[in-house]
Amino acid sequence: MATQSNSPPPPPPSTGVTSHSSSPPLKRTRKASRLRLLATRPVGAERPLVHVDPVTGKADGPHSKKFRTYLGIVARDKVDVTYENWKHVPITQKDLIWEDIQAEFDIPEASDLRTKKKILQTVGERWRQFKSDLTSKWALAADKDSVDDTVCKMYGISKEKWTQFCQSRRDPSWENVRKKAQAVQKQNTAPHVMSRGGYEYLEKKLMDEKRKKKLEEATQSGSTDTVIDPPSPIKRHVKWKLARTKKTGDMTSEAAKEIADKIDALEEQASQGSFVTHGRHDILTAAIGRPEHPGRVRAVGAGITIKQYFGSASRTSSIAPEYLQQLTQQIKDQLEDSITEKITRRLMLSFSQMQSQGLALPPEPDVGPSAARVSTKESCVDPSGNDLDTGDSYKCGLYIEEYPSRLVALGRVYEGSTTIHNIPLLHDQVKVSVEEIRDVDAPIPVPTKEVKVVGQALNTFLAWPTHLVKRLSEHVF
Repeated sequence: MATQSNSPPPPPPSTGVTSHSSSPPLKRTRKASRLRLLATRPVGAERPLVHVDPVTGKADGPHSKKFRTYLGIVARDKVDVTYENWKHVPITQKDLIWEDIQAEFDIPEASDLRTKKKILQTVGERWRQFKSDLTSKWALAADKDSVDDTVCKMYGISKEKWTQFCQSRRDPSWENVRKKAQAVQKQNTAPHVMSRGGYEYLEKKLMDEKRKKKLEEATQSGSTDTVIDPPSPIKRHVKWKLARTKKTGDMTSEAAKEIADKIDALEEQASQGSFVTHGRHDILTAAIGRPEHPGRVRAVGAGITIKQYFGSASRTSSIAPEYLQQLTQQIKDQLEDSITEKITRRLMLSFSQMQSQGLALPPEPDVGPSAARVSTKESCVDPSGNDLDTGDSYKCGLYIEEYPSRLVALGRVYEGSTTIHNIPLLHDQVKVSVEEIRDVDAPIPVPTKEVKVVGQALNTFLAWPTHLVKRLSEHVF
């Protein structure tokens, strides 16, 4: 249901009430509803039948509109306006209101406690809107003396209660609350132009039009089928656009037009298969650019929660598949790097403890799969040939473990370095850079994730076993 009041207070009459020149003229609005047909219903006559959904609180049936109007009348006539909020209204008075509603309407779902709760929530919304209308149209009016008599006579409010209500509306603390509410309302840059029936009435109107169109098409085609398939439900992004479209065809604001244009573009992408809705990430959510608020669903209407509309969400239902795959890969890479770093640190600690205790260190394996592997991402060699950390380097030959050992590359060794890419070198390793390749397919003694053969190591820093590194003067080419 729409949350607007079904019976807003009428404006002050044009005669007998003067206003200051600084006050803007009041907009003429619909008169207060009284439903005299209900009031004059004979005793014992059959009550109008109204079905109410216990989950959403929506009324259905031929008398649903009359039922919604009556809830506004009850809120206006049965609840004192001097209560600060709906929670302060006594439970006994709410029970009397519920009994009054059941006395006027036949509600088959009345035995369900959820039905009572939803209907009384609607009455509370109507009551808050009635107080808001009283404030803006009467309590803050310029000609206070003339307004008092008019309001008290029109709504049956005693002068004492009306004076108390007006005083509360002129209190500085309430004025601060009002300004905050106005600031929040200004953030709504795409206002709708729906009637008091809200999205419920809009959807019913659109469905009736679709049924009528299908019936006309069946008649024109000469179909003899007596049963016509019901039309498909109205998508919420369609309702959102229509709710903000004026009679002239223009949107209510520039922000609404931008979102409407995005909706049109996404509809075209969806028809081509380039945009796929996923869980709660549908066309409207993508066009607006913000997820749904936990307490309601846009363009659906009051009383429907996210879970009721979209269903129970899984842990990954709101994440696009592409982003989920990318996120999973990032986690795997980070986990692998973290494990490698932890293992390296533990090995270094163990070797340090063994050395301090005078124990023999384990021999260096022939090939380095079990040795500490160091990432060479984003590594590069200084063109000057100097180590950025120590500045000391010399030309060397790089060998691999064979019998006899075989030269596979020429490079430069940095004896002063103790780490490579912030990871400590082992006691029998040195930092080298490869400058000339002799065997592109030769395996690296201490391979990394990125460099496994010599052909991949040009101009790259690596860890190399000390006994396999020789100065250029120590070997003959």
